[in-house]
Amino acid sequence: MSKMKIAVATLVAVALAAPAMAFDVKWSGDFNNRFSVITDSSLFTNSGISSDTTNYYNVSDGVKARNFKKSEGDSDFFGDIKYRAMLTAADDDKKVKGVLGFEFGSRKYGATGADFGGDDNVFELQYAYTDFEVPFDNAARMTVGLQPVGYNKFVWSDNAGGVKYSATRGDLSYSLGWFRDEVSAAFTDEDKNNYDDVYGLDVVYKVSADLRLNAFVMYAEQGQESYTITAAKGPYAPGVFNPTTGVTAAPVAATPALTAELQDKEIWYGVAADAQAGPIFLGGTFIYLDGTVDGETSTGDNVALDRSAYLFNGEVSTKIDAAKIKLGYLYASGDDNDDDNKLENFDSIDVFTGGFGSAVLFANLADDNAPINSWYVMDKGLSLLYLGGDIDLNDKASVGASYLWWNTAQGIDGEDAGGRGDTELGHELAVRGSYKIATGLTAALNAGYLWSGAAMDELQGKENDADNVFRADAGFRFKF
Repeated sequence: MSKMKIAVATLVAVALAAPAMAFDVKWSGDFNNRFSVITDSSLFTNSGISSDTTNYYNVSDGVKARNFKKSEGDSDFFGDIKYRAMLTAADDDKKVKGVLGFEFGSRKYGATGADFGGDDNVFELQYAYTDFEVPFDNAARMTVGLQPVGYNKFVWSDNAGGVKYSATRGDLSYSLGWFRDEVSAAFTDEDKNNYDDVYGLDVVYKVSADLRLNAFVMYAEQGQESYTITAAKGPYAPGVFNPTTGVTAAPVAATPALTAELQDKEIWYGVAADAQAGPIFLGGTFIYLDGTVDGETSTGDNVALDRSAYLFNGEVSTKIDAAKIKLGYLYASGDDNDDDNKLENFDSIDVFTGGFGSAVLFANLADDNAPINSWYVMDKGLSLLYLGGDIDLNDKASVGASYLWWNTAQGIDGEDAGGRGDTELGHELAVRGSYKIATGLTAALNAGYLWSGAAMDELQGKENDADNVFRADAGFRFKF
């Protein structure tokens, strides 16, 4: 706790001294307590159905069977905490700005840091960057440090340490950035193979007040990582004597695990557009993923996989008085063959899946506990149709509802699938509401029911049907 006390004391001292130095200094916060109940907690096993922090290669035995059959005591109720505090300092002319932010969470009640007595080991640095005007060019800025990356939400919407150059010249805005995700402790040529780097170029052109175009290219090069392709089999079996033939069978040795050292290189080419025609808002995004996965197995065989995948999202929305209506479709390609040298499943870096109205699979209120935290279900992609509506009852209360039809892009062959290749994960109906209790303080509730489809049956790897799933999230959020 002593380190945290020192850090807080330092920040307070800076905040108190800053006014005398002609700086505008302010604190802001986002304090969130959330509660959740779900009838099938197996959805959250191993970070759920799919994760953007996991690489889904077809060299890893394809789709693994999962158990979505609810058993006794499988439901779960929990509360969690996610508190963020940020200190921002800027000069009077806005030529330089410094940001320092901390995050506590997301931690479930009873977990380390949110148990009896608490703990200071779960605090993490969220932001630590300086943003300043480029000398002799007041239209350009440099941002250095741990910062929000600000790229397309379907590829990367988190923060990272790096350097970004950005400029706005009339209706044209653009940025160029370099970010590093991982670095070896030692600085030798060999250890540089373990570096993870991302380079991004983003261009936005404002055609008119009602039309904006965006194009971007992102290149990510991961360091070499070890992956298990097949698990070890055994143990060693002794020879067996056959009394009929009088021959002892040869002993059967255990099969060692097969591993590979792989390096992933990905390139995203994307275009997007946002437009308004009267009360109608339109948005569309198309992204093509290129790249390679190269390496060598523990048996000395070369691995050479070519990426070819894509994502499409189209959305139309309108506002009628106090009501908002949204209709959209999201498609992320999946891999249909585990035995070829092609990777046709879309992949992302780190994304936020809220905003689609889901309460069960995307869990947009308790976002850190979503069963799916990527645009795909393992290597089988995603096909999602969504329709939602919200209405403001008054200046404090709002309600809404959404329907989502969940499918994978490629069929899932579970343990008992028999080659059927089902794609329907199910139909979800979600409702929500929020109320502003006081200035900055909002109470919210989301609840959803998923009627599981045939693809969910295959994911569970059993002959029995997967259970339908109910989930409800509630929270109190204080922002200042």
